[in-house]
Amino acid sequence: MAKVRGVLGAIVLASLVGCANFTEKGLAAGGLLGAGTGALIGSQTGDAGAGALIGGTVGALTGTLVGAGLDEVDEKNKARVAAATAAPPPPPMSVADVVSMSQNGVGEDVIISTIRSSGTIFHLSTDQIIALHHDGVSNRVLDAMVATKNRVAKPVPVVYERSPVYIVEPPVRYRWGYRHHHCWH
Repeated sequence: MAKVRGVLGAIVLASLVGCANFTEKGLAAGGLLGAGTGALIGSQTGDAGAGALIGGTVGALTGTLVGAGLDEVDEKNKARVAAATAAPPPPPMSVADVVSMSQNGVGEDVIISTIRSSGTIFHLSTDQIIALHHDGVSNRVLDAMVATKNRVAKPVPVVYERSPVYIVEPPVRYRWGYRHHHCWH
C-alpha cells in the first residue's frame, strides 16, 4: 500500500509541473489520480483497464470543474488587487497653476501636456481668457484650456461582484389517509 501511495503521489506531482492554470492542473491531477484509483479498484474485480478508463474520465472531469472554480476565484482576486493598487489620478489643475507655469517659463508643450494628462475641464469665461492672456498665458495654452470643455470625464472603474444564487426546493408533502370522493347527483 505504501508503494501505491508513493506512485500516486509521484503521478500527481508530475501532473502539476508546467500547467498554466488551475483548470489544466485539475484536469491533469484528476485524470491521473482517477486513472490510478480506477486501475486499483478495477484490478480487484479483474478489469484494471476499464477501471482506469472510468476513473480517469471521472477524475479529469471533476478536476477540471474544481480547477475552473479556482481560476474564477483567482481572476476575481486579481481584479480586486488591480482596482485597489491602481494609481490615483493626478489632482486637477487650477487656473492659477497654468498662470504660475507660464510666468515661470515652462514651455507651452509641457503645459498643454500637463493640462491633458490631469483630466481637468476648464469652463473659462471671456473675462478669464482676457485675464489669462494679460498674465502671460500663450494662445496655444489658452486654446488647450478652452478645448477641455469638450472632453468627456473618464468614469471611475468599478469592480462588481456577483452574489451567489441559492435555490431552495420546497419540501415534499406527504398525505396519509383515505381519500373520500363525494359525488352530488
